[in-house]
Amino acid sequence: KASGQGASLADDPVVQARYAEARVTWGLIKAGMDSLSRRVWQDALANRALSNTELSEVTASCALSVGKLRAAVSELIALAGMTAIHPESELARAWRDLQALAAHGSVSPRHLTKIGATLLAVSEPLAH
Repeated sequence: KASGQGASLADDPVVQARYAEARVTWGLIKAGMDSLSRRVWQDALANRALSNTELSEVTASCALSVGKLRAAVSELIALAGMTAIHPESELARAWRDLQALAAHGSVSPRHLTKIGATLLAVSEPLAH
């Protein structure tokens, strides 16, 4: 429930829509990261080093995933209002965890410029 309101946030159509978007965003990111992790793990088991392109894709995937998740949780926080900042709130914990993760240099969006240059250097020309 939002602070000062009797109605459950789960009954609010705006909250329902944003939650659906956040949930699907999480699912898509998780599926993509699971697939990427499996591929990289198989390479590690085969004792095969990742190429610069593969390393770039891993780094970009991590940086973009954290950014997308932060945006999704931010929207939910804004809709939940003061309720979301209580220390015992699961949403507040998710927000704090994402903020801590996003502060890590390895997922910084600053990497994207170098990654873009790396990927462009090895990309095939687009077919017409």
